Amino acid sequence: MTAPWLTVIGIGEDGIDGLPAIHRATIAAAELIVGGERHLAMLGETKAETQRWAAPLSRTVDEILKRLATQVEQDASI
Repeated sequence: MTAPWLTVIGIGEDGIDGLPAIHRATIAAAELIVGGERHLAMLGETKAETQRWAAPLSRTVDEILKRLATQVEQDASI
């Protein structure tokens, strides 16, 4: 089974510490983390690339989908 290409994790008032271990592990293994400035600040040091939500939000969604298309093209060329 392949890993999902996108995982959406909501962060509540209790921050990263309030997340279940599986979600914290997903964040730790992520290549890209997209979120609001406040949420990204909660991460602390991370190896992942981070990206703030753009306005309008559709711009960010388009950028994420372009990354998926690039990954699919790279996988197809292997």
